[in-house]
Amino acid sequence: MGSERQPTRQFYVRAAIIAAELEKTQGHCKEINIIASNAQAASIRAGSMALGFKALTHSIDELAHFTTHSAARINHLAQTISRLTSEQTRVRKAMLQFARAREKARKARYGDSITPALEKNSQHFTALEQQCKHLSLDIELQLEELCQQLKTAKVLASLCRIEACRIKPADQATFNHVANRVDAAAGAIRTQVDKAIQLLEQ
Repeated sequence: MGSERQPTRQFYVRAAIIAAELEKTQGHCKEINIIASNAQAASIRAGSMALGFKALTHSIDELAHFTTHSAARINHLAQTISRLTSEQTRVRKAMLQFARAREKARKARYGDSITPALEKNSQHFTALEQQCKHLSLDIELQLEELCQQLKTAKVLASLCRIEACRIKPADQATFNHVANRVDAAAGAIRTQVDKAIQLLEQ
């Protein structure tokens, strides 16, 4: 029983860290939202020469919304796992106490009356364990999907730089700045997502 306690405690800690890492992404997601709004305003000022860039700002905005909602979903799943593993620890302690009580009352007349409670706790523990495994797989899939979406950020940044070359030099710096900020924000989110994936793989 004691040997099982450590993995659960470690999993509880990892789930909490994953939730904390993904909480950090919210600031970067908001930054991408702001970048998209600023880029739209800049493309309007630049006129017809920036029509291609204007279309890209819509994709930047979509990326920000997807990343925000995805990170929030994963964060919620991680928090749920953290809560479930905490409950597992409580149930395991109860199982240990019932097992000790049954051992002490082994020769007592009603010693077997403890067995149903022990079995009930054991079933509850198994159910919690299955829930955690299911949620972990769900988090893994969500993280992989988020990684795929974040790869589009680099493509968007590259396309923004290409579009910047097509407008008058006075406006090029603004559009290149947008591209750099999208790249940087997405890179920061990717770093936190990668940390979450590494923790989950442990």
